Amino acid sequence: MTSCCTPPPENAFCTPYGKQQIADGTEKFLALLPPSQAQLPEARKEAEWISDTAFKQSALLARYYDVILYGWFNNILVNSKLQKRGLCWHYQQDLYAALRHKHLKYFYLGLTVRDKGKGSSHSCVYVNAKGKGLASSLILDPWIHCGHLQIISPNERDDKRWEEDVWSCQIVPYSFPAGHTYTHEYHIPQ
Repeated sequence: MTSCCTPPPENAFCTPYGKQQIADGTEKFLALLPPSQAQLPEARKEAEWISDTAFKQSALLARYYDVILYGWFNNILVNSKLQKRGLCWHYQQDLYAALRHKHLKYFYLGLTVRDKGKGSSHSCVYVNAKGKGLASSLILDPWIHCGHLQIISPNERDDKRWEEDVWSCQIVPYSFPAGHTYTHEYHIPQ
């Protein structure tokens, strides 16, 4: 285990704790589905892939962005041009791109922003069952704890503060269509 001020190490998800995080994430994603779908082996496989990808990619992004201390401190470094990436919307778009590598049959990926237009605005990815929107979704926040993915349930958030990230939704899904095979060599090592 590492501090929330440093990114998880490369082997973090080989440990019992890391494996348990991925397993817990899988169960949370499956709980989004109707029971008849949640028990299907292919739905479980899809939930496992989302969980594995989200946890590992969040850690990879934080290591790549070379984050230190807390998310807000990295914002200062990026805004001062001392680092190139590490704002919450960088995490949002890069995590979304990674999750779009696979066509999803049971789950929907969306983009959300909290406190839009305010200094406290915060961008994340959300996951829900196909056909459902943001309200009952799980929000994936890789930024807040420096690559230690936080999965935020509807019970843990004030939905009045969260909304669809309409601007990003108009651009990012077209940049990274479902099932894309684009590499991120131009800014994220795979």
